[in-house]
Order: sequence, then C-alpha cells, then structure tokens
Amino acid sequence: MTLPGRVRVATFALGLSILGANALSLAPAKLPGFLSVAKAYDAFLLDQFGVIHDGKNAYAGAPETLSALLCLGKRVVILSNSSRRKADAETKLAEMGFPEVTDILTSGETAWRLLHDRPGAPFDEALGRRCVVFGNADEDDEYVASAGLSMASVEDADFLLARGLFCVRDASEDQEYRQERAREILEVAKRRSLPMVVANPDYVRPDGKVRRFVGGMLSRVQLCLC
Repeated sequence: MTLPGRVRVATFALGLSILGANALSLAPAKLPGFLSVAKAYDAFLLDQFGVIHDGKNAYAGAPETLSALLCLGKRVVILSNSSRRKADAETKLAEMGFPEVTDILTSGETAWRLLHDRPGAPFDEALGRRCVVFGNADEDDEYVASAGLSMASVEDADFLLARGLFCVRDASEDQEYRQERAREILEVAKRRSLPMVVANPDYVRPDGKVRRFVGGMLSRVQLCLC
C-alpha cells in the first residue's frame, strides 16, 4: 500500500487529531463537522477502535461519513492494532454497516506477514517457527498454521506469540488462560531468554468494558519478573 508523493493527509486516531493542527504543537483543531474539511485533504488515515466504532457497534454517523469520503474520491486507510488479520476487520466492518474499504492495516496482519515472509532480522529464520501462543481462542490455529508456525511447549518453543489472553496454546491439551499458568510460562521464557512477538499491546478496550488484554499482562509480568 502506497500513497503518491505530496499528498495532504488527515489522521484521526484515538485521542489524537492532527487535522489542521500546527506541525510542532499537534494541538487538535476544533471542527464544525468532519466533512467540512474533507476537500482540503487527499487522504484520510482512520484508526478503527475508539474512532469509528467501539469494537461492537459503529459510532453514530461513522458509516455515512466514510461513505461520503469515498464518494468524494478520497483515499481512506483504516488502521488498527487488532491482533487479527485484515480479513477479520473487513468482515466486522461490513457487519457494522461500513462501506467496503480496500486499504485496511492491522497489527495482526503485519505480524503475520513478518512471521510468514521472514524479511530480515529480527523476523528471519533465526527467530524459529515453534511458539507458545497467548491467543484469541477462535482463530489461533489458522493464524499460526498459515504463517508456517507450530505450537510447542515453552521448554521447546523458539518464541512467544502474544495475540490475546483468552487462551494459552502450546503442546498440551490445557488451553485455559490462568494468571498463574501465564506466570509459569513467562518465568521459563525469561530463563531461556525467549523473544516475544506482541501483536496487540493494548491495556483497555475503547468501550471501557473489562476484558483481558496483553498490555495489562505484560505490565504485571514486568513488575513480577524484574
């Protein structure tokens, strides 16, 4: 995905708007409406969670605004640090009533491509292909297998892959995520100096609901294992 040179880009992300902002201060501009400035920009970079929807439902007017931008011929790129792949984002956006957007980039897609393609260090063959997965529980098998990876015990793994905290996938039949189990795995990983690939470092959900996120686990682990 590339953008032509010298384009005017507006970026909207959770807690940050640089549309019309001073390049040095990044002070957000107050706008009478999103579409009021659409003609001034060639492309729009839109964060997904917390900007156009809350993870379950579209924010009021967001699908219509996105449709209007596309009708104006604007280039729209949707960004997300979701640990899932692009196809998952496409499906969920369609279910929420959003129009089709060609350019969607998730951190889960980026991580998958790096693990699959191995373009160079630290994502080269030296990383290995056996991993323990902190996962999402519903599509971890496909994600791992399609990237050319396999699941292994922490004693045999080459690295840890952190995507979510809904399950733990290794060589055992026990897939339940428990804090004590996670700590045991991470203690062995630290002893073996295993790297960890984190596809989503979030601490909280945009809608404020309590759910497990990798960022929260990592903060606890850092305190416990230092």
